[in-house]
Amino acid sequence: KIRVYVSLISSLSCQGRVCDAIDFGLGALEQFGETLPSNLDDGKVIAEYLVHTSALLAQVDIEDVLKKEMAHDEAKKFVMQLLGNLIAPSYAGRPRLCPVVSSRMVQLTLTHGVCRESAFAFAIFGSVVSRSPEDIMQGYALGKIALSLVKRPDTK
Repeated sequence: KIRVYVSLISSLSCQGRVCDAIDFGLGALEQFGETLPSNLDDGKVIAEYLVHTSALLAQVDIEDVLKKEMAHDEAKKFVMQLLGNLIAPSYAGRPRLCPVVSSRMVQLTLTHGVCRESAFAFAIFGSVVSRSPEDIMQGYALGKIALSLVKRPDTK
């Protein structure tokens, strides 16, 4: 079932129907109990996601993240796949959604364990937070985590 969802998101995106891909992906996420906010116009919701994720990251060392076990919950791994496949269309079609998606992916990694999409999550979230000059070092650290996670044999 998840392969069909991922394929349809990719297919819609390749056809230039990024908003349809996003809507479909958000609907698929809801089937797995994952609801993302629909109104991102005022920026408060985005800020809440960024602050919450940064607070979670502040509670762990980089080494703790790198030593995290693989995620065991299949539903959470499916959610990570769906979220990962929503990054490109959200960046192109609804840019305010991209920070929320990457934040949620990092949150899931920290709470449920590492999976194949975790490195991508940290890389994207690092690029999101490093847009602010005072957070460049956090973005750099997140990039280092992403590179280290890519090297793990169990995430390939």
